[in-house]
Amino acid sequence: MFALSVTGFAALVLRPRARARSFLLFPMGAAFCAACAVTAVQLLPMPMALVKLLSPSAAGIYEKVLEGTELASGWRTLSQAPVSTALELVKWLSYAMLFIVAANYFNERGRARLLLKTMATVGFFVVCVGLLSSLMSVDRVLGLYPVRHDSFLLGPFINPNHLAGYLTICTLVSVGLALTSRQRQIKALFFFLAGVNGGGVFLTLSRGGMVALVAGLIFLVSITALQRSRRVERLTLMQGIAALSVLIAGYLAYDTILRELRTLGDIEAMREYTKFRSWAGALPLIGDHPLFGIGRGAWASVYARYKTVDAQVTFTHAECQPLQLLGEWGVLFGLLFMA
Repeated sequence: MFALSVTGFAALVLRPRARARSFLLFPMGAAFCAACAVTAVQLLPMPMALVKLLSPSAAGIYEKVLEGTELASGWRTLSQAPVSTALELVKWLSYAMLFIVAANYFNERGRARLLLKTMATVGFFVVCVGLLSSLMSVDRVLGLYPVRHDSFLLGPFINPNHLAGYLTICTLVSVGLALTSRQRQIKALFFFLAGVNGGGVFLTLSRGGMVALVAGLIFLVSITALQRSRRVERLTLMQGIAALSVLIAGYLAYDTILRELRTLGDIEAMREYTKFRSWAGALPLIGDHPLFGIGRGAWASVYARYKTVDAQVTFTHAECQPLQLLGEWGVLFGLLFMA
């Protein structure tokens, strides 16, 4: 992905332009660039005295581990897992460059719609590949990655929650294209794609994905209801998309989906859920590293000291994005990035 990002960014910079024109950055692009800067600061070697000032907890760990060795007085990074943080920096540089390329190349209406149509279509093919993989009982996704059996729909994202998030975006994009298309054939096509992509969200068995999809559809319905032009037609179309998604998912995995949804109302079960119980350990971690965090990507290395659950598992992430951002980037930048 990094190579693709660099290639796209270089093409954007070097492309001939009729007149001088500044790059479009937008707040999201600025947030990506700021994330790269903060992550780079976490990787900077600095004297132990400065580390102690900026992150006393990290300095205490360094002193305890390196006590009595020649390395005790050496320079250290704020990140407690510099290799993982370096990999995260590469990722965020890729995100920043891809966003800048997309914002500057697809800023025209025709190009933007082409990108959205591509997203909707790719989502459809992802669902098709996932269904075929499930029906064929394959052992590996795309022949490469071991299958996780906690999802009815197999996909290239491996993690069903990630797949649900992607398909939710594709569904809402498809809905938007269906609502704004003038030709009936094109409208019907994106109506169908929205139904299939939405059904795919339910088939991942991701409760968060299902809730996000419903919330997104409610938001679109609210916006549509406020518009006077073609209000009834658009509301009817969205109701049809929702019904088609539910029918597809219900036909393929009704009992399984219903069982997952029922757990949302079981408060006692949710309290005992390992993911939720793990959040208790995240709060002391954040409190010990309030300024610059533990280092982006360092959760798996550091959280073990704060673990509050008995399950013999390694938590590579916080199971809660806000907590992870606050823990890995620090409270100040974590809050700014989420804002």
